[in-house]
Amino acid sequence: MRVEDEYFDILQNIESAVIHEYRKDENLMDADVLKAVKALTFHYHAEKRQHSPTTDHLSGDVKRLFVAVKQVCEWRLNEAARPPSGLGPARTLTSTPSLSRSQRFRNA
Repeated sequence: MRVEDEYFDILQNIESAVIHEYRKDENLMDADVLKAVKALTFHYHAEKRQHSPTTDHLSGDVKRLFVAVKQVCEWRLNEAARPPSGLGPARTLTSTPSLSRSQRFRNA
């Protein structure tokens, strides 16, 4: 099964967070979204290796997108009590997606 199919609902939540941010600022670019998602991937890779992730290199729109998408991911990982505003209930992940899943998604 393709990662897009397996995690369709989670990807929809991430997409909703991006759309929510876009509606607040229509000057967002696809490149900003890509940078935010890549930074989030590196963030979770660092956590998995028990390193302290940093977002100091992010600024402006990219940082705002990073925070919005991270909120969704933490909610889906059941680390946040309530969903971010605008998102309803959904199934939660039982564990952090493996790096191979992250890679498959990234390469999709």
